[in-house]
Amino acid sequence: MKLWTFQSHLSITEFQAKGILTAQWERYRSPNWKRAYHWMRDQMEFEGIDCNGNAPIWAWHSCGGIYGKSPTLGDASNLLSLMEIKDGVKTIELEVPDEFVLLSSYGAWNSEVLDYFIIGAEDVTLPLQKRNDLFHITPQNLKDYDSIQATLPFLRLEWLVDIRSLKLAANDEFDFDDNELV
Repeated sequence: MKLWTFQSHLSITEFQAKGILTAQWERYRSPNWKRAYHWMRDQMEFEGIDCNGNAPIWAWHSCGGIYGKSPTLGDASNLLSLMEIKDGVKTIELEVPDEFVLLSSYGAWNSEVLDYFIIGAEDVTLPLQKRNDLFHITPQNLKDYDSIQATLPFLRLEWLVDIRSLKLAANDEFDFDDNELV
């Protein structure tokens, strides 16, 4: 399955040197975010994807409501600070075996899970229908505004297709003088 992930220069260097990249829990300072990512790791393990104690690596399957569309600088700017982008965040394109990937609705993740952890919830339990809405995404039920995110236990170098700079989408405008996406 084709996926894209945003990674820093340091992560890319480690990935290329070791042939594998894992996400370490120490990176997440906020206990609320850490609980949310533990929750997603638990969902991955429930689906048979072993994270071997590591945090999930986040990637994209589809952006902007278009099935299979790669992320753009606009997508990155919604998630990352300008400093992170300017310091060398790049897009890694991968071809990953399906058994290592858990797909989910980015919109449902934010509204049904992440938002609750951010405001201090210790745990989140979803009713069956909301869980289905979160994890059972198809081209037919992808909403116009939603994106499909992917979580993986690690990245392997043999999955690498390309590493490239973040690119503007046709409708993105970036003001490099003011350092912002407009």
